[in-house]
Amino acid sequence: MDLKNMNDNILTRRWKERYAGLSDEVKAKLKWLDDACDDDIRLQVIQRKRAYPAIGDIFELRTHDGLLLHGVVANHHVNNINGDDQLVIFIFKPDADVKECINSGKIEESLLIPPRIVTNAYWTRGWFYTVDHCDGLPPVDYGFYSVGKGIIVDEYGNPLPGEPRLLHAFGVATYMGVAMTITKELIIAGWKV
Repeated sequence: MDLKNMNDNILTRRWKERYAGLSDEVKAKLKWLDDACDDDIRLQVIQRKRAYPAIGDIFELRTHDGLLLHGVVANHHVNNINGDDQLVIFIFKPDADVKECINSGKIEESLLIPPRIVTNAYWTRGWFYTVDHCDGLPPVDYGFYSVGKGIIVDEYGNPLPGEPRLLHAFGVATYMGVAMTITKELIIAGWKV
């Protein structure tokens, strides 16, 4: 593994460029986030369910301060080097109508965070709760960057031919990682003070 690639890769460059364009006020709020304790960002437990989510399942989640967000399962039963039976999820902006976004094919511009690979523990521990279902998700241009290999891959670890519009790190997203990213994006979008 190239150690230089850990701190200088497509994801870090995208973030540095984006950060440079933020206002000083937003940067100060993001500084708060760096110093925040887990209780300031953790998701609320809604209800625990053992059922394994299906592609097209629409779920809800609540931020620590009660803001209701929705997401959809884009893929399931994903097996890769990180484990088996993982899921790919999309989480939408607070004002997005998930079914309308899916039906109109406007998923990419309605997402709060790039797609994540997660386990069904989000459901079994009650952080995500399935509330609806939608068949026939339109294609979305996403992929994952493998920092260790220095390449862009799909959720299975297969190399992609080009750079997708939506990109995140290849690996299973931790509970606090998802909560932190949601909070960061809410701050940047002006939803959170």
